[in-house]
Amino acid sequence: MSKGRVKQTPEMRLYGETIVAAIERTTDAIAARVEQHREVERARLAEDSQEVLVAPTRSVARTPASRPSRRRGRVFFHRNRWWIDFSRNGKRYRESVETAKNESEAWDALDKRRAEVREGRWPDVERIRFEHLAERLRNHYEAQGARPRLLARFRQSVAHLEYFQGTLAREIADNVDAYVVHRRKQGAQPATIKLELGFLGRMFRVGKLPAPEMPRLEIRNVRQGFFEPAELRAVLAHLPSELAAVTRFGALTGWRKAEILNLQWKDVDLPRGLVHLAPGTTKNGQGRTYPVSKHPELAALLQEQREATTAVERAEGRIVPWVFHRAGAAIRDMDTAWKRAVREAGVPGRLFHDLRRTAVRDLERARVPRSVAMKLTGHLTESVFRRYAIVDEADLAEGVAKLAATHFGTATAPKPAATRGGDLK
Repeated sequence: MSKGRVKQTPEMRLYGETIVAAIERTTDAIAARVEQHREVERARLAEDSQEVLVAPTRSVARTPASRPSRRRGRVFFHRNRWWIDFSRNGKRYRESVETAKNESEAWDALDKRRAEVREGRWPDVERIRFEHLAERLRNHYEAQGARPRLLARFRQSVAHLEYFQGTLAREIADNVDAYVVHRRKQGAQPATIKLELGFLGRMFRVGKLPAPEMPRLEIRNVRQGFFEPAELRAVLAHLPSELAAVTRFGALTGWRKAEILNLQWKDVDLPRGLVHLAPGTTKNGQGRTYPVSKHPELAALLQEQREATTAVERAEGRIVPWVFHRAGAAIRDMDTAWKRAVREAGVPGRLFHDLRRTAVRDLERARVPRSVAMKLTGHLTESVFRRYAIVDEADLAEGVAKLAATHFGTATAPKPAATRGGDLK
């Protein structure tokens, strides 16, 4: 036997053969599992391949990384935004991607959404119904501390949106047009329907679900109402004194009715002649300051209210925080008295909000710079302010008169004098 070599015994040879056989069996089992996995993958690819890859509707420059060969589903451009569309386990997912600026970003969004669906991190639209979405948005508003005005409008809209009660989220999109027809038959205005649909879309976004496409409603609700001085005096004569004071303040400032009724003495600085509205107390959430000392009639009105409030406080032995009140109690509603007053004054149908339009018109007539006027009335955007800057027949007549004066000056210019012989000098 040569040095360094070990003689194999029958026992050693048998042990080696056993090891080799075990390795072969393990290899065969792994190969079988791999083949089984490939069969499952091929079946899934065959299912997903039913979704045809569609090119975008507009020409978009692609990069080599914008569409890997194993991506499934499609992206397309529609109504100025990118959309993704894919299927998973027989369910179809289709939504717009507002953040995608090009096709590559749309494909990235598709990959992200597919991963969320595959991992169970995307809500199951098969089980979510309208009432679940409404409850989620209600909790969202309450958690954010939404203003009471917004919550009130939300509750009013949900009362009508219960048309979808019990409807699955994925089925709501197919019934939106029917809802619009239903509300129109009930006499709802387009602006009201648009507000309700806005809350419906918000429910889907808060619930992290693809929002349905909403119909575009044409809104023509621009009012042309305003008050002339004689009409306003007639309305004031038919209002109780406490409501007449509210109306006078609204006519002089152009403030909203809710802002006036909620005004408290802590917001009024009589010595300095200023009235402040704190941020968050107005419709647009911004604060406001009005220098009432520069307007004698307005300053006198607030002084009258201060004296009347002091008299009530002394008589009842309590503090009255409200600037405008009924014997110390806050004024919550004046609609009934207002409708009766405008009817008896001969201007039925006029709204308290028409006082705001009147104030804007008066500011325009006084040539107050628009930026200053918007600060005084609390208009956030110039586009809305322009809607209130009404031009009435008197303004039009004055404009034509000025134009006529200009034409008169040129059309009746004196003719050149002639000499005896008929020649011009």
